[in-house]
Amino acid sequence: MHDKTCDYWAKGAFVDDFTDDPNSIENADPKDMQVGGNHYIGHKIQPWDVIEEYELDYFEGNVLKYLLRRKVNRLEDLRKAAHYLAKAIQREEGRANG
Repeated sequence: MHDKTCDYWAKGAFVDDFTDDPNSIENADPKDMQVGGNHYIGHKIQPWDVIEEYELDYFEGNVLKYLLRRKVNRLEDLRKAAHYLAKAIQREEGRANG
C-alpha cells in the first residue's frame, strides 16, 4: 500500500491525486511540489534556488541539498554531503593539476 504522506504537494494535494490527469503535473509550479518527502516544504528558499543563483555544478548542488535536508537520519545526510564534497574536491584538484 502506498503511503500518501510521503508524496504530497505543499498546497495539500497528493501526487497520486494527479495521476489520472498527466497534464496536471506538467501545469503545476514545481515550487509548489515535492515528491518523496517534506524536508524542503515550508522554506522560503529551496535548494535549487541557491544552486541556480550560484551556478553550482552537480556535485556542489548535492552537497548543498544534503546539508539543507532535515530528515530523520541527519548523520546519513551529512555523510552524503561529505561524499559529494569529496568528489567536488577531487574534481577541482584534477583541474588545478591538469
